[in-house]
Amino acid sequence: MTSVRKLFCLFLALAATAAAGENDWPRWRGANYDGASKQQGVFHANSTLTLVWKKKLGSGYSAIAIASGRAVTMFSDGVDDYVVALDADSGRELWRYRLATTYPGRDGANPGPASTPTIAGETVFGLGPKGQLVALESKTGRLLWSTRLLEDHQAVLPHWGFTTSPLAHDDLLIVETGGTRNNAITAFQRNTGKVVWSAGTDTVEYQSPLIANIAGRTQLIWAGDKFLFGFEPQTGKELWQFRHGGDGFYQRIVNPVVVAGDRLLLTNTIAHAKLIQINPTNAGFAAEEVWKSGDLKRNYNIPVYHEGHVYGYSGDFLTCVAADSGKLRWKSRPPGNGFTIVVDGHLVILTKKGSLHVAKASPEGYTEIASLPLFDKLAWSPPSFADGKIYVRNSFDEIACVAVETREVAAAGNVNLTSGIFFPESQFGKFIKWVENSSNKKALVEEFLQAQTRFPILEGDSLVHLIYQGEARDVALRGDMFADGDERPMQRLDGTDFYYASFKFEPDARVCYQFIKDLEQRMPDARNPEKINWTMFIGEASEIYMPRSTRPQHFREPANGSRGRLDTLTFASEKVRISHRTWGGERRIQVYLPPGYDASTQRYPVLYVNDGDNALAFGMKNALDNLIGKTVQPLIAVFIQPISPYEFARLERKLYAQMLAENLAPFIDARYRTNARPEARALWGGDEGGYSAFYTGLQYPNVFGNIAGQSILPIAEGGPELLTLAQKSSRLPLQLYADWGKYDYRYPSYEYDVRGFSRRFVEVLQNKKYRIAGGEVNEGSDYASWRRRTDKILESFFPNSVPAQ
Repeated sequence: MTSVRKLFCLFLALAATAAAGENDWPRWRGANYDGASKQQGVFHANSTLTLVWKKKLGSGYSAIAIASGRAVTMFSDGVDDYVVALDADSGRELWRYRLATTYPGRDGANPGPASTPTIAGETVFGLGPKGQLVALESKTGRLLWSTRLLEDHQAVLPHWGFTTSPLAHDDLLIVETGGTRNNAITAFQRNTGKVVWSAGTDTVEYQSPLIANIAGRTQLIWAGDKFLFGFEPQTGKELWQFRHGGDGFYQRIVNPVVVAGDRLLLTNTIAHAKLIQINPTNAGFAAEEVWKSGDLKRNYNIPVYHEGHVYGYSGDFLTCVAADSGKLRWKSRPPGNGFTIVVDGHLVILTKKGSLHVAKASPEGYTEIASLPLFDKLAWSPPSFADGKIYVRNSFDEIACVAVETREVAAAGNVNLTSGIFFPESQFGKFIKWVENSSNKKALVEEFLQAQTRFPILEGDSLVHLIYQGEARDVALRGDMFADGDERPMQRLDGTDFYYASFKFEPDARVCYQFIKDLEQRMPDARNPEKINWTMFIGEASEIYMPRSTRPQHFREPANGSRGRLDTLTFASEKVRISHRTWGGERRIQVYLPPGYDASTQRYPVLYVNDGDNALAFGMKNALDNLIGKTVQPLIAVFIQPISPYEFARLERKLYAQMLAENLAPFIDARYRTNARPEARALWGGDEGGYSAFYTGLQYPNVFGNIAGQSILPIAEGGPELLTLAQKSSRLPLQLYADWGKYDYRYPSYEYDVRGFSRRFVEVLQNKKYRIAGGEVNEGSDYASWRRRTDKILESFFPNSVPAQ
């Protein structure tokens, strides 16, 4: 190409970019790759949010690009994946382009695209999850050119499909292709799709490239799973690299944020964020770490920079740190975990629960000026802003446009977020009211606490009052009484360090809870002697036993009597490549042999236990020792170590079920004196392990004749699949047990509801004439609850036919 022609193409590209409009949001993270809009005069003290339009769309995680009056995103209708253009003012569909059949959701994710289209001039560039890279005419959706990253460019398919967003720069379209053959990132000619250059060998997941002026030079900044790079955009020449040190899953979502010129912020480790400086050297450039901050940690949200401060998330809390030092300015529970952008000196936040919030971007604290509830289902894409309007979507089926308008009334103050559950007519409620009106509050509180004989405080057979006393800026609760991820602030008695919250439960209820001090410090209730390790949440928790709640002892250490033993074996299954992971290989198997096994010649029934390590940690061996020979016949129990979080109810569930039935059961039969008839074998699990038990049992009734699931948790398409298995199968010779809690695991935004699913599933089975033991209990989830009923499962499947002496 001649130099004149190059200049002409560059002129056209720049002209087209300029024509897009300075108030547009034409790509992932906006026109300047920074999650910020330059539009001024948008918000005022009395601004309000008004819904302009909302419509059904389809599932997916693609954000919204807006230019020239068109809002462009991608979605799945459940059959196919599409790029779609809507009229930005009305939501009317202008066109849609089919990419391919739908990319299925993985590991609980919804199906559909996650990449965000790029609008450059009169062209829309989109990347489908299966690697279909397309250039479309922005007015009509007509295909201009396409290429396939997998077949044509030897890219590596990421686990969640291709999620990176294309970058249009000058006459190039740059895409993180994620190949391992010097093709991790590729530049295409924008107008033809022909490859200009490719480079790099890092793998790619959730990273997208950006253009920034670093040390006085225009650079292409991009990250892979291991390294952060600076490239020359026109040639693909590497200028520098930096091993970013991302850990676990979050190494895959590193998206650098440009902070004050030559500095880049990374939030891709569990422990901290880090700021690095790119310095020119005699050899080129070098990256140097400036600071680390434990107050800003890994999160799907990408932070934003504004006037010397960084705003992002640390766990569930919106956080502000100083850009020059990383020092904490503030953390805030409201508005909840979500996704942020900056518009006109304000944070615009879409929470995962589907509410939209606007707050001043200020180091002084979180001050909300407007909010609007929008979606009932999970939102997992950042907002976009163009021409005075905010564009948002949820990950299930809706997209919306919101206008910023002016109230005719004075602005409301911050929402009172300290309200809790309180029963003013209770004896405790009357005490609180009395103290509030007293001038001697601290003394009255101390006298009240000393008069109590137990904590938490029970009142009647249904009220319970939780108490925290101590210096703290904030104290909140997590527990079975709330949905997953919810935290509720406790009430503080003004003028004291006394915090409280009251609840009403059934007289026989038992639930777990934790205190959270100053937003992050999780702890049990120090005044409550009933404590337990709680795998559903981090760390130790406390238990509430209402007056009629039972306290089973079968999982406690036996006081006397014969005990079984545990053999430890190594079992290996074939390694299988599935998506980007390898499943299979060696795992530990612990086999419980009942008392008298070595001295006898009889054959024993066998119980197989999913997630066997946790089952043993929560007293399963004690339960066997206490019950065998009394209410349960002697049996062998096989405790199976999990080797993948995806093998029970997610991507690897079929492989795991097949392994149990076709490999592990014969392996155990060959080494121990087992009764190999189906009616003498049982399979048990809780949560996703409970799903796996029923999923396996319904497909292999000739292997497992007894199936038990507690708090059965399906993930994504797993729920409909299990219901269909039950509906379509003829009545099988199975004994079944299922139980769940009234306060069981639930995550409404994700449509996870163990209680609701369990009820539907059991109803389907009952309609097939199965008799099912178990049912609903007034408890929560997790082993702390499940172990209280392991005696019921064992006695249901393997009752002792010889009365205990």
